[in-house]
Amino acid sequence: MDVNVVEQADNLMRIFAIIIFLGIVLTKVSHRISIPDVVLYIAAGIIVGPAVLNIVDFSEFGIINQLILAFGAAIHTV
Repeated sequence: MDVNVVEQADNLMRIFAIIIFLGIVLTKVSHRISIPDVVLYIAAGIIVGPAVLNIVDFSEFGIINQLILAFGAAIHTV
């Protein structure tokens, strides 16, 4: 297997782990402080994303961006 593919897969799994962890933690926090969880999701996306800390950056995953958007749209239409 090509080293670049392994690196990309590793980065993608790290990004998914961060997103899932933040989603679980922020859902619990939002229930405790009684605000909509979407507010915390947006704030976390801004902080963790390329605008502030640049921990999660999807710029190298062009196709993956489209899949995530399509998957998210499909989940919300059901």
